[in-house]
Amino acid sequence: MWVTRTKKLALARSKKIITVVRITFVLHYQLLQFLTDAC
Repeated sequence: MWVTRTKKLALARSKKIITVVRITFVLHYQLLQFLTDAC
């Protein structure tokens, strides 16, 4: 029981990290597009 709980926590944490990375990547990509358009 305790092991499955830790696994679920780890899975939730990794999902959160993936979401944060994806959002950051999208924001940086849009910023890059904006800068290239400005130039």
